Amino acid sequence: SCTSDAERRRVLADMKAHGLRPTERTFTMALGACGSREEREHVLADMEARGVRPSAATYDALFASCTSDAERRRVLADMKAHGLRPTERTFTMALGACGSREEREHVLADMEARGVRPSAATYDALFASCTSDAE
Repeated sequence: SCTSDAERRRVLADMKAHGLRPTERTFTMALGACGSREEREHVLADMEARGVRPSAATYDALFASCTSDAERRRVLADMKAHGLRPTERTFTMALGACGSREEREHVLADMEARGVRPSAATYDALFASCTSDAE
């Protein structure tokens, strides 16, 4: 897996050398390997520079790594700017990344306000994030 921005750039250059063009899925997978917000921002900028449009799955990967309510709000705004709506999976990924009860409450309230219905997986993520609070 790519563990740094430099390694991600090397893999993308290698793809290009082999005549391959990165796809939305390529960038979404790269986002999942990012360790910091700065690296995620570089991936998104690279994606945009190459004319690759993000998908709901791209944003799901971003939500999985959000570390604050402010960051989640920025991702939601960017998602809206690209004409995409958050899905149950988007919110489930966000819940899995929550670090506090307050953050979970904000995510659930936002989910309800947007009319997104939770699934069993949503509650699984909620329980998992509650468990991590207790540790």
